[in-house]
Amino acid sequence: MNQDLLDYIKKAKDGGMTDDQIRQELLRFGWQPADIEEGLKAGGAVPPPVVPAIPAIEDQKPKTALPAKMIATIVLVAFLAGGAFFGFYLLDNQLGWGVLSPKQEPQGLVQEQDRTVAKEEGMSEEEAIKETIGCMSGASIEREIYSGEVSCVKDVMERYKGQKDLCARFGSLFWSEEATAMCYAGKAAAENDQETCGEKAGPYSDVCGYMIAAQEEGKTAEENLSECKEANCFYYTFKNKGGDESFCSGKDGFLADYCYQALAAAKEDEAICPKIEAAESRAACYLSIALLEKRADICGDLSGNEKEMCYFGAAVGTKDPGLCEQSVEPDYCYVVLAEETGDGSLCEKNGLMEKYCYQNAAIAKKDESLCEKADDPDTCYGTIAMLKLDEGICERSEDGDGCYFNLGILKADETICAKTGSLEESCKEAINKNGL
Repeated sequence: MNQDLLDYIKKAKDGGMTDDQIRQELLRFGWQPADIEEGLKAGGAVPPPVVPAIPAIEDQKPKTALPAKMIATIVLVAFLAGGAFFGFYLLDNQLGWGVLSPKQEPQGLVQEQDRTVAKEEGMSEEEAIKETIGCMSGASIEREIYSGEVSCVKDVMERYKGQKDLCARFGSLFWSEEATAMCYAGKAAAENDQETCGEKAGPYSDVCGYMIAAQEEGKTAEENLSECKEANCFYYTFKNKGGDESFCSGKDGFLADYCYQALAAAKEDEAICPKIEAAESRAACYLSIALLEKRADICGDLSGNEKEMCYFGAAVGTKDPGLCEQSVEPDYCYVVLAEETGDGSLCEKNGLMEKYCYQNAAIAKKDESLCEKADDPDTCYGTIAMLKLDEGICERSEDGDGCYFNLGILKADETICAKTGSLEESCKEAINKNGL
């Protein structure tokens, strides 16, 4: 078995990634499913989720080694991924985990750059679909702070006035179960529905529950905080009910670090970061503040890893590629900025990751003309087709059936299903099943 693969899986697990997150990342980098499952089993992983049985891309070529920057970025992942370092998910998909997994091969992954939720009341069904897809794709680092993708879905659902269950529609696509769970988590939080949160939010049920608890009347901030054992709980309580450093001073060890990190992010106050004991968590704190406040001035007086992490956050927050050379991972910083801004010229700075960078820049800009330079043109075309809800783009993809399938369901249009070949009946059944 490839040692690079085993090393990546081990480091990713140590950094807090779940098996499904690891699986999706390796698939998007071109690793074969059989090799991934073998590596996960060697790492003591849980059994993989059920994947819809659909045609595979025959010409997908296995990779023999992970891109150098993918391994290097695991250092960053260890600082910021879930668990002890709260809800950052780094790597691929704009430092997010992109839980939208269309099938075994990376086709149809939705990564939307513009996540500004429409502010007008009564968001249309089409707008709600696009915005929800964007929220769940994790293409913005800021969205990943404290499971912000769930907050984003919540925001959409609060504005969508229609009666249709959009999450059921998303669940009919070639996505992982995790994506649908994320949708239901946001929906439940928007409706203060603990039942849906517990039954349908899956791995996001805790986040969903914290959001609802933080919105409920009848409990003080102190009462809520006294029950917190996880960073998201601290964050949403501080964000919704207020509080100050006195709530953290009585905590011990990692709980104190969770509390201070969450308070710093909720208040966007870098002066709180030095109170965090764990060096990695402290560095992550500076990164989050530099990103959220779009500031580089807080980085200059720092040193070592804290300084480099801070400049990474500042570069992304301010969209300034000039700061990347001072960041923890300069080449990957350029990739992220290309993905955040859609500026394909930044991809020329990335060597081994150039094609990967072009793919995400194309998706960020929603410019299918850049897909020719992408690492996986079919994924690129399929993604942009979904972002634009434009079936014409599917004609350029060799995996047109899958592209049409997703669009047929998203648009609830059986005439599009007719273009999906052997998937036509499945497409129509999905539309009828969900009353679309």
